[in-house]
Amino acid sequence: MATLSGKLGQVKWSSSGSSGSTVLLDITQWTFTEEAVTTEYGSSATSGWKASVPGVLKGSGSFQFKYSEAASPAFPTAGTNCGLTLVLDSGGSNVNITMAAVIKNLKLTVDIDNGTVVSGTCDFNANGAVAFGAGF
Repeated sequence: MATLSGKLGQVKWSSSGSSGSTVLLDITQWTFTEEAVTTEYGSSATSGWKASVPGVLKGSGSFQFKYSEAASPAFPTAGTNCGLTLVLDSGGSNVNITMAAVIKNLKLTVDIDNGTVVSGTCDFNANGAVAFGAGF
């Protein structure tokens, strides 16, 4: 597989389901973290070292955007249950991550001093299983 630059990345969302279908406009960056909840312990059987036992998996992340009044659809707000698809390369490869998600928060930044473009960030948690496309 070729190395991807990220310049064709996208975030797609839908108001329900376990994947997104509508491309959100003006996304500048997204992140995703897959994590195994672990329990660490030391015992007489671990020779002075901690043992680590993996538990359940969870996913979380965020996406950043430039705000536009003309954006369709509107960006999801805190507490929204939605479907998300995070696309690494929209150039035709199947390198994406899909999930049902809950939007944790929506943060907007308005810079009055410099008049820069209004930007925002949405943080999310996966709501159940996460699917990785065939490109992974």
